[in-house]
Amino acid sequence: MERQRLLDFLKNPASYKHGPQSVRIIETHISIVALATPSVYKFRKPVNFGWVDFSTLEKRKDDCNREIELNSRLCPEIYMTDSAVPLFEKDGRLNFEEGEIVEYCVAMHEIDSDRFLGNRMLDGGHIDDADFPLTQLVDRLAPFYKEASSLHFDPDTYYQNVRQPMLENLPPYQSYPIEVAVEMLDLLRYFFETSLEKHRRLLMQRMQDGCVGDFHGDLHLQHIVLPSQEHPSLCIFDCIEFNDAFRQIDRAADIAFLCMDLDYRGYRKQSEAFCKAVADALNDNGLIALQPLLRAYRACVRAKVNVLTSTNEELSPEERSACVNTARRYVNLALRYALAGTEKKAIAVVGKVGSGKSAFARFAASCLGVEAQSSDRIRKELSGLPVLQPTPDVMKPLVYDEATSEKTYNTMMELALHDAQTKGIAILDATFSSTQRRAEAIRRFSAGGIELLFVEVSAPDRVRRERLERRRFRPNQSDARTEDLSFLDAKYSAPDELPSNRIVRIDSSKGTKEETGVAAMKQLMDLLF
Repeated sequence: MERQRLLDFLKNPASYKHGPQSVRIIETHISIVALATPSVYKFRKPVNFGWVDFSTLEKRKDDCNREIELNSRLCPEIYMTDSAVPLFEKDGRLNFEEGEIVEYCVAMHEIDSDRFLGNRMLDGGHIDDADFPLTQLVDRLAPFYKEASSLHFDPDTYYQNVRQPMLENLPPYQSYPIEVAVEMLDLLRYFFETSLEKHRRLLMQRMQDGCVGDFHGDLHLQHIVLPSQEHPSLCIFDCIEFNDAFRQIDRAADIAFLCMDLDYRGYRKQSEAFCKAVADALNDNGLIALQPLLRAYRACVRAKVNVLTSTNEELSPEERSACVNTARRYVNLALRYALAGTEKKAIAVVGKVGSGKSAFARFAASCLGVEAQSSDRIRKELSGLPVLQPTPDVMKPLVYDEATSEKTYNTMMELALHDAQTKGIAILDATFSSTQRRAEAIRRFSAGGIELLFVEVSAPDRVRRERLERRRFRPNQSDARTEDLSFLDAKYSAPDELPSNRIVRIDSSKGTKEETGVAAMKQLMDLLF
């Protein structure tokens, strides 16, 4: 059916027997939803993206029936009928009562917006623990996973069924706008391929142990409905019905989607508690081991959905930009899982002046969606100086004395500790020129339950001198110049005391800053394996 004709019909309150005062339309890349209080009507678009095929009327009818059947497992009270609702045409007019069937939909009872857990837990992570229904969620989901029939596939087929969707969220299968840097996507491909190989045996063993079944497939906060006086049970709806492969998965993948959604919104504490509680209820430690891989995958799914939505010609430039920005945030989150897993980590980028450490720190921070906490910037801010202007010679003795340096490092570490606690990862950009300074940083981050890793960036002296000379002619946070090189090099002690599992080293002169950044971040990922 022509999209505009259907929209015109659905927008008209007179189209509905119950006569709603108004109708609100929600449109995605695969569906049109009409909110006609107190009822909701959901139509499939006649699309075929390969992973979803609604190209014929019969396929759309079958999918409507499948949705009702599958969602009745965890939310039977939401549907108004037990089968697809036909839309008719008679005498050239659309109606819900008689004529030739031209479309199908599902009819649902509208849910009060404040009952959606996603509406209660908006971005920012400020909800109290008492308001998060941890026990209710676990009590609802644990029996669902235990009672579901396990599925068994040919091992090679199953592995490909896990692997291929992960890679299909990335180029060359899925194109991304220029706002999402190609280097970010390259890093994610490397992570997925490496992590999949690492976990291949565990994935196969979990299938043999009955951890793979017909589950939900789209378990996130906006699909969780809180109890009410009329409906005393927590309800989980809108599972994936249009593609069995997206729903017939390891239960760890279901849990990963909800945990990723909590992480994305800033609720890392609730995410950690929920994951542990479900794993304990199911006696399933392997579920936790797979979380970095599966959460990164789920983040990429959301990125892909937002990219697809951004291509809708009906969107305004502002709406398109919002979709693209959201897609980039999800890619940032996926890369945080790739580098830090589900634990909290900080990365100190160290090296001699002019080595390229700040360029790498900015590159890594951009990929991860965090701010690089730069000692150069913080030092000038604490001293009340413009960040991108050289410090006047008369002020340098005060700006670079021991007390100011100590305050600079303390402030930098406090900011990075906060980043690691709230976003799971932090980037520090500083020389860390002494063994004592590095040991103190490790101690402080360890006390906060955060692992501190180091990246030492280097470059030949000739390259460093050229870089420092160029600083004379462009704004820069650092005050170091060519004439300071010998003095500062003498103060630098290489981090040779650090074990190999805590540090990676990269020569920034052997490629562009992007190539250097990708190479160093791949080394950091390898530390996870």
